[in-house]
Amino acid sequence: MWGPGDLQLVLMLLKMYHDWWETGTTTQQRAIQITMDSLGLSTKGRRDLRWLLPGEAPSAPVLQIEDAPSKVRRIRAVDPATDPGVS
Repeated sequence: MWGPGDLQLVLMLLKMYHDWWETGTTTQQRAIQITMDSLGLSTKGRRDLRWLLPGEAPSAPVLQIEDAPSKVRRIRAVDPATDPGVS
């Protein structure tokens, strides 16, 4: 998923991680986390980039029926993660 332009960012991450490991300070922890997220190396990063690991299946939308005034029932797809009414 990475292109040639990401190589510099990966090298920078390795340097930051090495420096953090050697010094034991927390000053670079946030920068390391942000860089890992942008490269998809964390759970949050993969979710933000909408990447799936091999063997992971995308979550299927849940169908929810709504009653309309004309007694026509309409079905719409909803995301259970964002709609609190879906169980």
